[in-house]
Amino acid sequence: MAYAIARVKKLKRANIAGSAAHTSRQRETLNADPNQQNIRFIGNVDREEKLEDLVLAKIGQYEQKRKIRTDAIYCVEILLTASPSYFRPLDPTAAGYYQEERLADWLEATQQWLENEYGDCVPRSAVGNSTNSRVQASGEHLSGKSSAVGNRIVRAELHLDEVTPHIHAYFVPLDENGQLRCNHFFDGRQKMRDFQESYFASVQHLGLERGIQGSVAKHQDIKDFYRIVEAGKDLNSELTIAQMRAKAADRDRAVQSKSSMERTAKRLVKENESLRQRIQELEAEKERLQKQTEQLSDLPLEDVAWHLGLDQDNSSYRCWKGGEHIIYINGSHWSHLAPDTQKTGAAQKTSDVAPDTQKSLDAPNTQTTGNGTAKSQKTSDRQAKSQKIGNVAVNSQKTSASPSAITGTGCVALVKQVNGCNFKEAIAWLNDRFGEDGMQRAVTHYTRQQAQNILQEEQAPQFVPPVPDESNWHLVHNYLTKNRGLPQDLVRKLYQWGVVYADAQQNAVFLLKNLNGETKGAFLQGTRAENNTLEEDNTLTGDATGFTGYAIGTKRSDGWFYLQWGGQPTDEIQKVVLLKSPIDVLSFAMLEVERQRGVAGGVPQERIMYMAVDSPRGLPMELLPDIPEVVCAYDNNAAGDEMAGAVGELLPQATRVKPQAQNWHEELLALLRWQQREQEYQQHQKQQRQRERKRESELEL
Repeated sequence: MAYAIARVKKLKRANIAGSAAHTSRQRETLNADPNQQNIRFIGNVDREEKLEDLVLAKIGQYEQKRKIRTDAIYCVEILLTASPSYFRPLDPTAAGYYQEERLADWLEATQQWLENEYGDCVPRSAVGNSTNSRVQASGEHLSGKSSAVGNRIVRAELHLDEVTPHIHAYFVPLDENGQLRCNHFFDGRQKMRDFQESYFASVQHLGLERGIQGSVAKHQDIKDFYRIVEAGKDLNSELTIAQMRAKAADRDRAVQSKSSMERTAKRLVKENESLRQRIQELEAEKERLQKQTEQLSDLPLEDVAWHLGLDQDNSSYRCWKGGEHIIYINGSHWSHLAPDTQKTGAAQKTSDVAPDTQKSLDAPNTQTTGNGTAKSQKTSDRQAKSQKIGNVAVNSQKTSASPSAITGTGCVALVKQVNGCNFKEAIAWLNDRFGEDGMQRAVTHYTRQQAQNILQEEQAPQFVPPVPDESNWHLVHNYLTKNRGLPQDLVRKLYQWGVVYADAQQNAVFLLKNLNGETKGAFLQGTRAENNTLEEDNTLTGDATGFTGYAIGTKRSDGWFYLQWGGQPTDEIQKVVLLKSPIDVLSFAMLEVERQRGVAGGVPQERIMYMAVDSPRGLPMELLPDIPEVVCAYDNNAAGDEMAGAVGELLPQATRVKPQAQNWHEELLALLRWQQREQEYQQHQKQQRQRERKRESELEL
């Protein structure tokens, strides 16, 4: 672990010369290599220039308000370096060696710190193509006079001739007013701590660490500290075990904090990227919706009126006139006054008519009178009877006192009214004036208005179950029990519950219900053709002997044929078995009953639903996602596999179960045939034993 090192030594006037003699190598220095050249990167390189003269000259630039005491601190020597392990991480004890790239980085950061802390214009070293050029640049471009007057560092040298690189900088402690005040910078423990914190912050990016903050160890001056560094030792070599453990704990916390911040930064970057993508998606969606809204909106009626040859009346911004036409426009609504409005004695000013026109839009069953008031229409031959043509309400009769207005909605109706044309001609006119896009907008709006009018008048069709025909029930019953092999008790219960019955066409009607038990449709199973094939259908007579399908009005996505079994009726469903048709539902359920005969209790402990769903579109997604187990029990063929795969994509918990036969109906029939043969065999065995016992009895007699 490498540390940033910063120490100071306060120099009185009598001590300046001795310190300068050592740092400038004017006297012999032990352990100094004379073949290595030190670099003075602040101050004149002239060896004859005295440090004391530089300090006095710097102080003399500013008028001192008080007389300088004889024991005053004229200069502060600052020693800056780093642990040997920073300069030579592979071998800290290799005296005199350093990695040039690390040295250059440290020198550059230290110069910048001296400039920021102690001078306005500390020149920086030039950065060359090589590491050596970066180190040498400071001394080379400072070969002239010292730096600007504002710089309080009068001399600084990089020493490379000893064991570990270090810097000696001489700082004249002038405050912001030019007064000599050393205590202002280095008086007390807190100011010394701030000094070291400042330097540590400037070189922290190099991987250097600070010494133990708040340590009670005695502060080492430059002399003692210099001895330790030059011996090739690291800072913590003089620490106690407790201090080293504390430092290690600080480092671990710092590493964890850094790792946590890095993870947080990565997460925030990812979240920001997701947010940017989401913003782009929303902007694209907004633009798409704006275009869609524009396409769904009608053309502005004012633009249509202008192309129809009408001009806006200055007396009313809603009034448009042209020839004998007077049109009032309010949004998507318009009102057309009859041509004889201006010819009758009851003619009104355009500014007075507009309010009554608005009333005619709000109350279509009123007509405007000559004095501008509205009275309700009464069922009389003398009053106008409203007729609807498209979305234009036309008053077929007009009173002599005041002509009635024709009101309408949309530009298509307006074109038809003003031009006196039909729908096709209006569309052609709009296409010619506004282009295909404008015409499409107008037609879309017109069609939507027509559809809304129809919905207001027409009720939604309701499903009507096929009418039961009890005379055909015995035929349907025989088909389900004999042809399909379903138990008579089951068929009888389904009939009693009203979920299966016969219609007039001899179809088996299976009612489809939603999850609340409401009937939403019916599935029809033809029973006339043998094996229920379509080969005997008589399409000419309508006798669909092999018909299968849904009754008219069935809502396939809202209703299903299903049975529930096992557990208690109030238990939540734990398993849903999906099958192709109602016949498959009944067949599979009977197979499950047969499998449970050999199990204690004969009934599953969990609640199971058997449901007919023949398409992924018909899945009850309000139920199935919360079901723990979903079984796709479709036919043993490619279509069944495809259906099961589609369900599996929507429901991850779904599993596939296949019948051994082609479908579950055939498997049920195979089981019934086996049971029949088994019963016949048991009956034969019983009769054989009876004959043997009878023969034995006869022999005994």
